[in-house]
Amino acid sequence: MFSEIADNLVSAARVLVDLFDHYQNTAEKTAEIKRIEHVGDDLTHAILRKLNQTFITPFDREDIHRLTSSLDDVLDLINSAADRTTMYKITSPPPQPPSFPN
Repeated sequence: MFSEIADNLVSAARVLVDLFDHYQNTAEKTAEIKRIEHVGDDLTHAILRKLNQTFITPFDREDIHRLTSSLDDVLDLINSAADRTTMYKITSPPPQPPSFPN
């Protein structure tokens, strides 16, 4: 179940990167991120439901809850970033800052 939620999170991140790399069809990309976020919510609820029904867990139940909640939080932040492009009527993303050598 963690693999599913992680794969879903990666899908949303890829759409967000595509949104900013190719700033076209922003409404469609934002809607796709929102759809992925809803899938993530369903996966999160399924994990937490299963956690509440399981007596013996493969590792500490608090860690399972924290990991699940953290993955969901990242997905929520990706969704919020995409929503803000529409909310603030951004017509083009700001230029990427120069990268510094390590």
